[in-house]
This record gives sequence, structure tokens and C-alpha cells, in this order.
Amino acid sequence: MPGQPIKALLDFFSNIWLGVTLLVILFVYCSIGSAGVPTRLNIFAPAAWRHVRTARGIELTEFEWFHWWPFDLIIALICITLTVTTIRRIPLKVINLGVWMIHSGIIILALGSVIYFGTKVEGDSPVARRQVEIKLPDGQTRSLMVKPGNQVSLVTQSGRYTFQITSIDPQWELLSGADKGKKTYSVNLSVQTPQMQFIRQLIAGFPQYTEDLIRTDDPNQPFQRAVKATGTPLVDDTLDITLAYNPEKHFYLVNTRAIYLRTLGSREWIERPIESMPRFNEYFSSHDDVWLASNDLMPRLDPIDIAVPSVDEHDPLAGVDLHVTGFLPYAFEQTRRIPGGATLDPLVRLRIENTSGGVIRQELAAFDPASHSDAEGLLHFVWADSPAAVERFQEIRDPLLTIRIPEMSIEINHAISETTALNPELEFTIIEGTDFSFRVNNFQDGLSIRPGITDSLAIIEIQSPEKTFTRWVFADPKFTRDLPMQDVMGGHDEEIPVDDRIITTYTPGRRPAPLTIVAGPREEDLHLLTTLSPGTVSFQQIRVGEKIEFAPGNSLTVESYHARTKMVTKPAITPRAQRDPQMTAFLSMLRISLPDSGQVQSTWLGYHHYPFASGDETLRRFAYQPALLTLADGRRIEIMFSRQRRLLPAAVALDDFRIDTHIGGFTGQTSSILDWISLVRFQDKDGWTEPMEVRVNAPQEHRGLWFFQAQWDPPDPPRFQGDVGSNGLNYTVLGVGNRNGVAIQLLGCCIAVFGMIFAFYVKPILKRRHQTAVLARPTDSQAESELEENAALPEREPVTVGMEESP
Repeated sequence: MPGQPIKALLDFFSNIWLGVTLLVILFVYCSIGSAGVPTRLNIFAPAAWRHVRTARGIELTEFEWFHWWPFDLIIALICITLTVTTIRRIPLKVINLGVWMIHSGIIILALGSVIYFGTKVEGDSPVARRQVEIKLPDGQTRSLMVKPGNQVSLVTQSGRYTFQITSIDPQWELLSGADKGKKTYSVNLSVQTPQMQFIRQLIAGFPQYTEDLIRTDDPNQPFQRAVKATGTPLVDDTLDITLAYNPEKHFYLVNTRAIYLRTLGSREWIERPIESMPRFNEYFSSHDDVWLASNDLMPRLDPIDIAVPSVDEHDPLAGVDLHVTGFLPYAFEQTRRIPGGATLDPLVRLRIENTSGGVIRQELAAFDPASHSDAEGLLHFVWADSPAAVERFQEIRDPLLTIRIPEMSIEINHAISETTALNPELEFTIIEGTDFSFRVNNFQDGLSIRPGITDSLAIIEIQSPEKTFTRWVFADPKFTRDLPMQDVMGGHDEEIPVDDRIITTYTPGRRPAPLTIVAGPREEDLHLLTTLSPGTVSFQQIRVGEKIEFAPGNSLTVESYHARTKMVTKPAITPRAQRDPQMTAFLSMLRISLPDSGQVQSTWLGYHHYPFASGDETLRRFAYQPALLTLADGRRIEIMFSRQRRLLPAAVALDDFRIDTHIGGFTGQTSSILDWISLVRFQDKDGWTEPMEVRVNAPQEHRGLWFFQAQWDPPDPPRFQGDVGSNGLNYTVLGVGNRNGVAIQLLGCCIAVFGMIFAFYVKPILKRRHQTAVLARPTDSQAESELEENAALPEREPVTVGMEESP
């Protein structure tokens, strides 16, 4: 019959077992997407579960898994089944309103979810708190983002101007005037003009309090306010320097990838989105392309080739497709020495063992100050360019510390034979005839201070009549400095003036390390020099693979030695045991190939969370290392691997940043913080809006996008020698996203909840009332018998009771 197929289809979708099957499939799908599948019998071990969605060929995030086409298909089939079953099997009556509402609510919720996930946009936007706007007397202008240590130089006809941010106080308290007691954001800017040097203090929101600090000759008060010294707050009012907002115009989408290009010297990055990018597995064509992780599974070779075309007419390589030919989810760029170089650069790999089973492997490079010895200074590798040099390496001469007290014409030479590093109970040595005493903490020769600069150092403690302090005594006196005792292991920006009452110099000694590998003067020559016993030197030839016992129960083996090596830089794959799933994006790298005049250029790119325009505009804790490609035609192209970006409907600026804390205030631990609060403004056609509070769990909406607190800038001590510490609160990261369809989802949830309330509470009441009414109504047989009985009774006269009649 013509309607038979339609009836069969309707019967199929109204079958109860189809609904049950779809719900089971949905449960399994959700379980696999969230938890994965077990790969071991012990399912309670975290490593026993593996995510199917991360497998090759799938590689979806959890968000993508739950709006992938199989999930959409399952939800669509469930909605069709609900609709057909409800219409065909459940009559639309008052008693069934609960079921109809529940089913309708689920369908409306699914419809809202389709809208939500289908149009979902989510990302984050980094917003710096302020920038310094500088205008020179000749009209030159420049902006400088406020971050610790940031600096800029400008050249004019009258000379060079240099500006550097020396300190930032996010909680500066105003101490005078009508605004006394208020806290605000203060920036100290060091200014070097062709004529003078001073510090200008800029205060956010209070430009009227801008003033200069000038240097004095008083060591107890090195700076004083210009208004006290000159009568005016500014020593150079021809410089126009102000604090201004640092607006951000873009936000960057989560779980996306893009390549950014620009011609060297340009500021604007041009974006090329990457579609269908893998996320969780290694893809490369040769094991020679990477440094493999030792003692780890050999990654499988699986090359890829993803074309990345230009989409912007301003692209410096418009019309030329880039190709992604490799991807590593966990890797970092590393430079290693390998055999085969043309120049002399000795490299040795050693294995040290003891009878208890301990094994230490060490790789040493003779010409590299950073890797010619181990961290403890017990093992050293040197090159002797002549027989005389071999003899010199066997000499023993203690390093010498010379101490002079100029006021008393006292000078002593102290041969360093003991240190507190080896003997923590070492006593102070008294300088006779003075109130000074000292002891040596440690010393190190051939120390790498910064790239290309090495020096030797002795660290000593000095007791003066007033205090005890630490002095770093370099062989080059210009590096010598004094530090408070409590700052020795912390940041080194807390220097104190060098006490010139006691002058120290350090002369490096000739004391070989306990174990010294001596190569040369012939390239094949290799010897072991040991000085394990005081005053005793042992010197013997060693060969690759030969085990030598240098002390009872301890042996050394040279696993490999190469006199000529070369430096090779490649990505190093992170061992699987060391991988953090939360850091996948941050540690990923991809390989880009570029056709160039018949040749192909390739380079590996490290991931950048944001494509900052320059190093000066890079927020603290984020990377800025663009690669540089030189083309055959001479053009130089900068290239960066990051995320796709979108324009915000209005530029956003950070007006203020606050943290709510538990009782006792911020202790340095995140657990002491209750909430993070960004006060932001948006740049509309009429200017900046009023400040709007954005919290972690209290997002704010502006022009269709919702903003919430995502990251913050905590206090951060100096991270390396020469770095400037930070008091934090210099930027915020706002989460950005839309919420299309949420109202429909909430409507569906409300209808379903009302339906449940009706089904579980109202429906039972209606059913009981109906049953009571049915039971109270007489049946047909009872009614007939009553009529027969009434007909058989004799007629009676009415009886009058008062004014009423009774039958």
C-alpha cells in the first residue's frame, strides 16, 4: 500500500527499544569521550585509561568531541524518537502534560545546544595595564609598554634619549594632598637625556602628581624629590611623558592554530589560519629530524603535508602556499654537539659507576664554559694544545684571595684551601689589627657570566663592626659586588654599596678538579688526571671503552670521544613520562616548508601563545622568538606559530586590577586569594566606557561577547642574572566568548523541570481525584435495583416539619 513505508518508518521511530538503544549508545559515547577506554585490568590507575578522541585520524578536544557529527547524529535520532513516540503513543491530555513538557523541554534543550555549539566562539585576550607615551622636544613620539626593565632609545639632533622602567608599584599610596590615602599604580621611569639623568614618577589617574627624582651624593638617600632641590616638580618640562591605557583589539581562539608572517622591519603580523591541524601525536618523516627521547618508545614515522594558503592581500608571500610537514605536541628546541665537524671542538661522554650500582653519565665539551665541567665542579674536561700545556694542567696552586685595609695599610694574601661549601663549620679568619674577619663560601673559575663573557669568582662572607654581608669577588674587579646575607640565594637586584674600607681581589688558582679529562695535544690523545688525595696528582692514558678505577669501588669509562664536532639544533621530543597534558599547546612545535626558487626551505617553529608585535610588547612569562627566513631574492621574512585571532567589537583596556584575599592578605600562595578582579573599559565611539568589574565567576557582557577573568600577573622574583623582579599586577588575561542559544537551553531546562514537577506531584493528585470520583459514582446495576425497590414501596403523604417538607 502507498502509506506502508511511512507507517513502518513511524513504527520504527516509536519503538521503545530504539529509544533505549540510542540512550545506551549516547552513554557509551559520552563515557569514551570523557574518560576514555581502559587498557589495563587495574582500571583505577590513571595510566590505565586512554582517550580514543586523541588517536590518529581523530585528534579532537573534549569540546569538539561533543559536537562532532556522530554526537549530533545520536542527539538528532533521540529527538526524532521522542517526537514520534510522544505524538503517536501519548495522547495530549491534561493528565499527560508532564510527559509532553519533559519531552518538549529535552527537544528545546537540544535545539539550543545546536545553536550554542554551532556558533560557539571562545578565546582570551591579553591586556597590559598601561603604556608610557613619550614626546620629545623635536616632536618625536614613542610608546613603551609598562613592564619591569622595559626600555627604549631615541636619537635626536641634540643627542640620544634613553628611557627605562626601573620599578613599578601597583599599590602606591598617595601621602599628601586631597587624595591622601588612596592607592594607585605608580611607575618609575629612568630618563637619560643628552644633558642629565633623573627618574620621573608617573601615577595612574593622578597626572597632577607627576614629579622627578634627582640623584644626590648622600649614600643613605641616593635620590631626592626635584621640588625640594629646585623648587619645581620637573627638572625637564620639555619632555612630555604620560601614562595611558594600552588597549587590546584582538582575542585569540582556543584550540586553533595559525601561521603569522611579516617582512622584517614591519610591525603588523599577517595571519594564515591552519585547518585540520593534528594535536596529540607526532608527525614527521625521519628520525634524523628530531632528538629522540632516551629510554622511551620510538615514535612512529608518519609524515603530513597540510597546505596553508595566503588569505590576505597584504601577505608578504601572497600566492605562495606554506606547507606544514611536521608536528610535535611535546618538544623544545635544543642544540647539541655531534661528531663530524670540520673545526676542533672536543666532546667526551663519560660513565661513572660505583659498586652499589649507581651510574652517572656526563657529556662534557672542552671549549664550552657552560658544559666543560659538571655542576659540582668535581669533573672537568680540558684541551691541551701543547706538551707544555699538559704539564701546566698537572700543576697545583691554590687560588689566592688578597685583602687590603687601606686606612690601616694592611694587606694579606689568603690561599683558599677550605670553603664552607665543603666544611659548613669553617671558622671566620680574623684580620689582625682590625675589626674585620672573613671566610670563603666557594669559588669557581671560568664562570660564564653572560654569552661571550667568562670570569672567575670567589664568594666570601665578611664580618665588619656593623654587620655581616656577602661579597662576590671577581677576578675582574668591575663585577665585584656586595649583597645582604638574606639575598644571597634570592634575587640579586638587592645590592648594597660596596664597602670600600675593605678591598678584595681574587686570583684564580691552578687546582685541577678531582677528575680531569685532558685531551691533546694530538687529537687522539686522551688522559685522566686525578687529584683525590691532597698534594697528589695521578696522570694516566685512557682509551674509549676502557674502565679505569680511580678510587676504591668507583670507576670511570669513556663511552665516546670526538675531537672535531659540530653544533646541530633540532626539536627534542619530551619523554612521555614527563609530559603534562595541560601544557600540550604551549610545548608544541611544527615544521614549515616554503618553496623558494625551485628549492624548499624548512624550519621548525615553536608555539607562541600570542603573536606579540615585538619583544618590548611581550608580557612577562610569555615567549617571543619569531623565526627568520632569508629568501633567494634577498627578502627576509619573519614567521611565527600561534593561534587564530579575531577582532573585538571594541578595544578593551585595563583600568585597575585587584585581588580579594582571605584574612591576612596575600601570602604569595594562590590559596590565600578569594577572587581576581579586573576593572576594564571599552573604547566606544564616545570614548572610554565606565569601569566594569570582571571576575572569575561573574562575567560581563559587551556587544554580544562575554568577558571573564582567566589569568593574572602574580609577583615574580628575578628569574636570571640581570633580570628585574616584578611586583605583579601589570596585566590581565580576559576570557572571551559568546553565549548564543543559552536562553533557549534554559527555556528547555525549565520546561522539562516543570514537566517533572507536574508528572511526579500534580499527576498523582489528578489521578487520585479521578479514582475517587469513579468510585463515588454508582454503577448501572446498582441504579436499576434502586429504581425497582422504589417502585415497590407504597405511596406516603408528605410529612411537614416546621416550614419544610419531607418526602
